[in-house]
Amino acid sequence: MFQLSSRPQSFWDLLVDSLRVYKAIYLRTFFFFLLYTAMLLMPNVFLYLSAHTKGTPFHPLWHSASEAVAGAIELWFLAVIFHSAYQIITQSKVTLAQSCLVATRKYFIYVIASLLFAIMSVIGFTVLFLPGVFIQVLLGFFIFFILFENDGIIASMKHSAELVWGNWWRCFVFFMIPVICMIIVIEAFTHGFSFPVGFLYENAVEVSTLSSQFILWVLLMIFVPWLTSIMLCLYHDMKLRREIGLGS
Repeated sequence: MFQLSSRPQSFWDLLVDSLRVYKAIYLRTFFFFLLYTAMLLMPNVFLYLSAHTKGTPFHPLWHSASEAVAGAIELWFLAVIFHSAYQIITQSKVTLAQSCLVATRKYFIYVIASLLFAIMSVIGFTVLFLPGVFIQVLLGFFIFFILFENDGIIASMKHSAELVWGNWWRCFVFFMIPVICMIIVIEAFTHGFSFPVGFLYENAVEVSTLSSQFILWVLLMIFVPWLTSIMLCLYHDMKLRREIGLGS
């Protein structure tokens, strides 16, 4: 059974470990990844149905409402995934049902922290693109401190920043690996096979089909668990680095 390293790792070793974590958690959390990614695409599907169904326009308010509902559900699924996956790779005797209970108990704090995180990110992206990226990477580990350290909203943000500080570029590069891989695959489908997956384009609703949304769902089912695995490995590795005072 896979076991996390007890010492800080090199870039390559951490990347290999992320794939091992991927293998260890994928099947055991598959159902929640399935529902989580489905929620990510639900507003897109509603837009598609609205754009291609005559006489039933999808009002912007309904679209916003569908995004809010889907987002609220997504957050719970993501909390369960992170908690359950971390218990798997640390070989803790915590059941999936217990992970669901933890996610439910901490859901309110997690939602408020997520809203605050989203607001700060949007402000950063609006003022200038780079501050938004900086904030997302710096504070992106707040969920771990809520789930595993019993932190509150502000404390989780503060501790995420402290953990990532000195390792920001390392985290950024790791985050970009699955994102770039997914974009390459999407571009291959869109331009190489003339099968637009949408999602990256202004006219995504017009050029996409239900088949393309299904392809996107499959891609998310492949790459979102990998990003999750990378975050888990980085969280563990940065904690080890902090214990011995090692930066990036």
